[in-house]
Amino acid sequence: MDPLVELEGDIALTRGESLKQDTARTDTVPVVAVENLVTRFDIRKGFLGGVSHRVHAVENVSFTIFPGETLALVGESGSGKSTIGRTIQQLQESTSGTIRFGGKAVADMSRAEKMRLRQEVQYIFQDPFASLDPPQNRGLFDSRTHPYARFIARY
Repeated sequence: MDPLVELEGDIALTRGESLKQDTARTDTVPVVAVENLVTRFDIRKGFLGGVSHRVHAVENVSFTIFPGETLALVGESGSGKSTIGRTIQQLQESTSGTIRFGGKAVADMSRAEKMRLRQEVQYIFQDPFASLDPPQNRGLFDSRTHPYARFIARY
């Protein structure tokens, strides 16, 4: 916020102070880094269960969340928001792409590490009725207060 400048006669008086609030710590390892995430679902039909077509739920999504940052995924119904959350949480397998927690790729994690990751990571569902009130801010998670912040310190 810029300071307020008032004129008193011919004299310009500055009131207040300039304040930049940036809580993100981009000089550290990201809490979460998603690179070119693709998640597709095969639709099977018939007696033998052959693939009749494929749903492209998430296509080439990339983002990085540093400590102190908050991410909100916003989009229309069916746009892939929940699929992104489920894939990050390892409840849904990705078709391709890389997901890193604290700099470590999920693909390189042991089974025990993945189990611990599932216990530590959660995404927050937004109440659709509360979304009609614009002053309320909601997001995927807040990396400053989210329980996963403890998980990073272990890696």
